[in-house]
Amino acid sequence: MQNLWSIEERQRHINLKELRAARLAVEHFSKICDWRNIRIRILVDNTVTVAYLSKLGGKVPYLNDELIQLYQFCQARNLSIEAGYIRGLDNIIADRLSRQMPTKYSDWSLTQECFQEIDQIWGPVTVDLFASRTNRKVKRYVSLKREWDAEAIDAFSICWRAQGELPYANPPFVLMPRILRKLTQEKAKIILVAPVWTTAVWWPTLISLTIAQPMLISDNQIVITQKAARKIPTWTTAVLLL
Repeated sequence: MQNLWSIEERQRHINLKELRAARLAVEHFSKICDWRNIRIRILVDNTVTVAYLSKLGGKVPYLNDELIQLYQFCQARNLSIEAGYIRGLDNIIADRLSRQMPTKYSDWSLTQECFQEIDQIWGPVTVDLFASRTNRKVKRYVSLKREWDAEAIDAFSICWRAQGELPYANPPFVLMPRILRKLTQEKAKIILVAPVWTTAVWWPTLISLTIAQPMLISDNQIVITQKAARKIPTWTTAVLLL
């Protein structure tokens, strides 16, 4: 399991992030492996997290709130938790993963305010097709890799024209030709974030599928989703209803 913190989560205290990482790991593997009726031993290199897991709480309210979420999840699956301490020097695999930057998420997204404005005009959006836990715009989302709360893996593996669905997509732009082929084949309706690249071979197809006046996106409506992606795109970006 490896993922990024959201912009809000990055600002939180390290103890909360350590405890949340434990909770997310339990939820992830319990869902993927269908863990039920078992005892889980968590080894953590953060002594505060070990203490809260072992003593079922402490004096810090926001850490208790995080712990409550974990134990409510465990109670529903009849899971019990045992915590132990592991030195950072010995926590080799997890520590290495935490220091690697998942390049699949080295991107940017629209601000939540910008998305909500679009959703009010063209929505409601029902599912975010190219997303992760940290940058999804609505509750239901399709991830690029396995995540326990994702509705599916790989947006191209599902039908975009299900009854009552209005997908939203802010995809890697290299996928634009493939996206337009799927839209043409399925005759799906979608809200799509795309670069204004008028010389691209797929541009005429994109414009022909557009059913509303595109909305141009300004720099202040874009948020960098992780530290590795420091540069805001230099091209003009638009949101289109297809």
